[in-house]
Amino acid sequence: MAKKENYNRYRSVNVGFRVTPEEAEEIQRAALLSGMKKQDYILKRLRNQEIVVVPNSRLYKIVVEQTEYLATELKKLVKSGKTIDPELKRSIELLTATLNGLKGNDSDDR
Repeated sequence: MAKKENYNRYRSVNVGFRVTPEEAEEIQRAALLSGMKKQDYILKRLRNQEIVVVPNSRLYKIVVEQTEYLATELKKLVKSGKTIDPELKRSIELLTATLNGLKGNDSDDR
């Protein structure tokens, strides 16, 4: 049975594609940090639509968890003497962009 979405549209077609585990994690992390469902996040990115992150307590918790994860990964790298891999670098950049966007939203409210 098709799912009825906004504007009386029925989404009855399933589109799937394969990604690496690292790419899947990157998509999941980006969707989490946007506060959107993965499907909605991917559709907006595909359509080059702006993704607006709305701060709330759920998003705050996600940002804290992701920051803790990245801090743990960076500590492991420092101990091992290895360099930052591209996936971790993209995660850091995404988290930084999200935090900068949230900071911008806070200053607008004041």
